[in-house]
Amino acid sequence: MMDDFNEKNLYEILGVDTDASTEEIKQKYHSLAKFYHPDKNKGHSAVVVFEKIQHAYSILKDVDLKNKYDEQLLSEDPNISDEVDINDMNFVGDSFEYDCRCGYKYIILEDDLSQGYDTVQCSGCSLLIKVLFEYDSEEEEEEE
Repeated sequence: MMDDFNEKNLYEILGVDTDASTEEIKQKYHSLAKFYHPDKNKGHSAVVVFEKIQHAYSILKDVDLKNKYDEQLLSEDPNISDEVDINDMNFVGDSFEYDCRCGYKYIILEDDLSQGYDTVQCSGCSLLIKVLFEYDSEEEEEEE
């Protein structure tokens, strides 16, 4: 089960989706910890797996640590399907929108861009795009 354990992210270690609830994460952790616990499973690999399960849960159960981990995952995500120049997006209200091939939209708030976020997931599927833009913080200061 855990052959490629070192290549897995914390969600994969616990066998949950990235949008899993706190309760789902907790239930899966308890199930895996019980199975791989060194008192129940005597193999050396079980000890290693148990330690990784412990580590994954220690991060994902803490809201602040989980949020930081999620941001890190997004910034490292190799699954970005496309890069889109902000000038090719539609400005609507306080956000930028871009049509996805699935028929839904990528939507990123202007505030998110100003805070340095440049990756956005489609509202209807799992595709991600990177928004190409330059943010001028001096321009915003002048407007205030």
